[in-house]
Amino acid sequence: LIDNSILPHELSEDNFEDNPSISRPPPKPPDDNFDLEPEVISAVMEDIDEPDEHFDPGREINV
Repeated sequence: LIDNSILPHELSEDNFEDNPSISRPPPKPPDDNFDLEPEVISAVMEDIDEPDEHFDPGREINV
């Protein structure tokens, strides 16, 4: 009796990395060291003195 369910090229180590059916651990999360400056963010938000003419709340977004 010969089991042909696994082909010889599927046994190679080279194919392991590219095979999506083999579960792999999740990727390492990015560093959470953000250098956010609240003063800059609030200054940008305060710089918006007019409503966006392309946005109509409750209706469509005009592009």
